Parts: sequence; C-alpha cells; structure tokens
Amino acid sequence: MAYDKMHLSVGTVRCANERRQYGALLMVSGIVAVIAPLGGIVTSMSTNGLPDAVRDPGSTECWSFVGLCCFFAIGVSSVVTGFAECVHDIGTTRVTFWTILLTQTAYIPFITEMAIIGQGARKDNSTPAFWNVIDVVPGLETSSEITGTDVRFIAAMGIFGVASYMFAFVGQIAFMQFSLYAFYNAVPEDRHSGYFAGRLSFYSLVLCVAGISQLMLGSYLLTNFDIDNGRLSGGYISVGIYTILYPSMSMAVGGLQVINGLWGFARSLDVAHGGPNDILYGWSMAFQWVVMLVVQVIVQIGYLPGGTMASSAPFLAAMSFSLNLMPTYLDYKMRNTLQDIPIDYYGCSDEYEQEHTGITLQ
Repeated sequence: MAYDKMHLSVGTVRCANERRQYGALLMVSGIVAVIAPLGGIVTSMSTNGLPDAVRDPGSTECWSFVGLCCFFAIGVSSVVTGFAECVHDIGTTRVTFWTILLTQTAYIPFITEMAIIGQGARKDNSTPAFWNVIDVVPGLETSSEITGTDVRFIAAMGIFGVASYMFAFVGQIAFMQFSLYAFYNAVPEDRHSGYFAGRLSFYSLVLCVAGISQLMLGSYLLTNFDIDNGRLSGGYISVGIYTILYPSMSMAVGGLQVINGLWGFARSLDVAHGGPNDILYGWSMAFQWVVMLVVQVIVQIGYLPGGTMASSAPFLAAMSFSLNLMPTYLDYKMRNTLQDIPIDYYGCSDEYEQEHTGITLQ
C-alpha cells in the first residue's frame, strides 16, 4: 500500500514513519543475514563442487549447508522488502506473509548445530569433543585429562548458547516482518507500550541465558582446565557459538550480558528506567556489542594460529548484532509508545476508515 502524499493526515504520517522505521530495521537485519552465512557457504565449496558429506541428505553437514543457504535467501528477501518499504513506501500483506514463512527456515542451521553438539557429547573418541589442539605451549598437547563430565557440561552450555542466539536472530527479522504485517492489515493499535514491554522481557531473558551459558562455561574451564598466562594450555574449546581460548574473557562478556539482560527485564516491568528520554540502557547495550565484537570475536579467534576459525568470525559478528538489537530497540519503543492507542492515532485502521469514510482499507 502506497500513500497519497498530497493528502496526508497527522495519523497517516505517523503510520508512514512507523512503517519506514520497521522497513529500515528489516533491511539492516537482512544485510546481517546475508553476511552471516558467507564464510560457511564459501568454505563448503571448491572447484570439484560440494563435498560428498554435504551432498548426503542424511548428514548434518548437508543440513548445515542448506540452513546457511536459507540464511542467505532470508537476508536477500529482507533487504529487498525492507528497502521497498523504507524508501518507496511499498509493501503488501501477501509478500510479507511469504517472507515470514521463509524466515522460519532460519531455525534449520541452529537446530542442526545443536544436534551436532549433542552427537559430539555422546561420542567416545580418543580426542575429546569440542577440544582442539594447538601449539600454544611447546610440548604440551592436552590441557588436562578431559572427562566425559567435562564434555557433557561444555555441550550443555553450547546448546544453551546456540538456542539463545537462535531466538535473537530469528526474532529480530520476524519481529520486523510481523510488525509490518500488522500495519498492512490495518491493526497498528496492537503495537502499544505493553506489547513492547512483553517482548522486551522475553529478549532480555534470552540475552541473560546467553550470558549465563558463557559465564558458566568460562568459569568451568578456568577452574578445571590447565591455564597458561590466561590461555587454555595446548588448545581451545569450540562449541556452538563459542570459541574460547581465554576463559576469563568469556566470563567477562557473559557477566556483562547477564547484567544487561536483568536490567532490561527490570525495565520491562517499569522499574529502573527514567522515562522516554532515558537512553542509558541503549549506551550500555552499545558498549556490550563493542565488547562482544572485540573480546568474543576478534581476540578469541584472532589469537588462534594460522587463521584458525577465521571463516566463522563474520557469522559470530552477525549473531552479536542480533543479540543486542532487540532489547535496545524494544526498550525504546516501550518507553515512547502509548499504552492505549486511539483508532485515529495512525489513521490507517479499518475501524477508523469505516467510521470516517465508510471505506475499508485493502
């Protein structure tokens, strides 16, 4: 639906601004979704085509590749539809509905990764799952005697981490799409302050769970594994979304995520915020994002030898954006949206149009 820009009411302008805002964020989220899978897609390809494991429909490698391709398709569709809404004020319920369905395929790579972690925890190999040997300390090949209990705990924290990032990433795109769908269906009054508060509480808890899993994993490694100058001796842990060479750094990032997650949850309950102009939480989340990029992505991966895990850096950076965007944005919307929205506030609801013109919006 496009607007007659020569006859715009105040409510219609509000409606257009809201739609453009959702469109812009959908476009940004789409760019993130395009970047995230590139490393995995490129490393799976060669001059000989795809490896046999990727071609096998029964393998986790196949479904991981399919999931990454879905990521890419979701990103492209989100960029196109977001740009159309943000710049051209163009969007339809039909197109949005199909992009919402496409977005649900983003669960595939996350669920596959959790399955891979579960399989790794059950394997009885000479080399413990999730432990990767590197020549950090000459002559030392293992950090310590890694037990089955160690492997299972690492796997559990890895699964919690993947699940948290999954809800953040899929929710980030789906939220913008569903919001546009509500406006296209002429029911924008559903997006009131209480609605955003409920979503803020959910995504704050998702952030908190991600922080707890990383904090507990870092503290477990620091307590039970050999440490040399702050680093795991002889190797590093790679499980799900986490690559850990410095356990104390993982603890610092996880602790910060827990604090901001609990703070966001408290704000969703109308506690610990200073009203519409309080942007302190936003600054704290921006700081957290920078810390995640520098510590969790650049340092933890950058200090591994020979470009190890370098292809995963874009994916991790993209996931860090998703985890930080939703609590920040929802906190702003909660504080700056009316609790009870009149039917004429946006000037684009069926009820309003029928009352004033006798015409239902299509």
